[in-house]
Amino acid sequence: MNKGVPDFYELQRRTLLNDPFKMQLAGKKYPASFIAYDIIYYKDKLVTDLPLIERKKLLEKTVNEMDRFAISRYIETNGKALYQVAEQQKLEGIVAKDKNSKYWFDKKSRDWIKIKYMKDEDFVVCGYILKENNMTSLIIAQYNEENELIYKGHVTLGVSLRKLNQYKYKKASNPPIKYVPSGSGNEDAVWIEPTLVCTVEYMPNDRGSLRQPVLKGIREDKSPTECRE
Repeated sequence: MNKGVPDFYELQRRTLLNDPFKMQLAGKKYPASFIAYDIIYYKDKLVTDLPLIERKKLLEKTVNEMDRFAISRYIETNGKALYQVAEQQKLEGIVAKDKNSKYWFDKKSRDWIKIKYMKDEDFVVCGYILKENNMTSLIIAQYNEENELIYKGHVTLGVSLRKLNQYKYKKASNPPIKYVPSGSGNEDAVWIEPTLVCTVEYMPNDRGSLRQPVLKGIREDKSPTECRE
């Protein structure tokens, strides 16, 4: 938790730590919390065939909540209103579940549906990176108040060089972006003049980075200078 809000970025970062000292520091800065959302066994009996709503009741009987150990809350009505609150708080989204559903091990089911909070935004295409397995990443940016292009990262899902080549663009000898961070394949980038605008769908966060970005398409009805931070 970060300031009382789940922080998926911090969780991912923590899972990659292997230095005991850094793990200890991270644990003190952002103590991890465990949220129980379901129950598999009750009194040594498998209860996965019970309806979800019954398992929830068993979970409430079993778990003694404390500072870092809690039960996932749920509501049976007003799901749209709950999503709107999650959107306002910039949370991951919500999960809708059939209250009569069973628990399936290692299996996805339509009984549980993730409804993520996603945002659409327009960016300037400033280059691309050719990757393995015929994959391509676009390097994207936006203009700041000084009319400088500011690096915003990459988008790979939904991108193909074949689709990009359907649009007119010119290669550039130097990056059109003011500052390009090292790494992430940027040293192998093919830079282009900033004339193309693309729409990207992503999960917003308070760090300004794009989580799970997906290219929705190239826009020909918008000027690159309209893409601003």
